[in-house]
Amino acid sequence: MIEELWLGLLINPRDFDRETAKQTCRLFLVSVFPAESADRERSAA
Repeated sequence: MIEELWLGLLINPRDFDRETAKQTCRLFLVSVFPAESADRERSAA
């Protein structure tokens, strides 16, 4: 998945949105590691 984001950056850097890419990576990680995400949210509050 992250390789696709890099590919998009290399192919079309002007249209690449870093904030959208970061959000995509974070959503993916939350879906893979839901318990760790919940722990992080509790410690941040």
